[in-house]
Amino acid sequence: MNSSFLALGQLLLGVLAAIQLLLLLARFGLPRDTVRSLAYLISASLAAILLVEGVSVFGVFPIFYYPSIYGILLGVLAFSLPAFTYLAIVDHPGQIQRKIMWRLPIIGGLMGHWLHGNIMVFVFVAGFIASAGLLLSVASLHRYALRLLAGQLILALLTHFFWTQDLWWAGQLILAWWILQFNGFLNAYLVKNLARAFVPEVPAGAQT
Repeated sequence: MNSSFLALGQLLLGVLAAIQLLLLLARFGLPRDTVRSLAYLISASLAAILLVEGVSVFGVFPIFYYPSIYGILLGVLAFSLPAFTYLAIVDHPGQIQRKIMWRLPIIGGLMGHWLHGNIMVFVFVAGFIASAGLLLSVASLHRYALRLLAGQLILALLTHFFWTQDLWWAGQLILAWWILQFNGFLNAYLVKNLARAFVPEVPAGAQT
């Protein structure tokens, strides 16, 4: 298959991911708290990963100038996702919890700088599994998010299958659907994050 066609597909997917980021910003505003900051960082990292390949259509090859860029972006995404999920499922995360979770993407980025890109793919999968594990621990209260996550897993497997069969165009179409599902996952918990401001925190030991 023509490599320029593949790059064009990646460029369109990157633009789609970037549009999803802009929609999140338009709906939820500036990143004034850790949960929003992590969500925007996740969305931006995903868009950047796709655009790094897509811009080769214009004769620009960032990976040639900075070989660690994939690893860094995957590391940030891999560590941001469970951090975001953890803060999202906690009713009222404390300041210490927020500070700890905010440092995880930095660790992921540093790890991605030193480790090979293929290794970071497995790290990203581990981050996805960690997020699923966090949701499973509170499954009865987060069924909608679990359904979205399960859907993303199925779409990811379909994308991998089509790519292994050299049906790149089909894989890219499925990946576009995955991006929309992923944005829905972020959107759902950003809505909950806004609702926290209107729900008072119940003191420990108080009767409800």
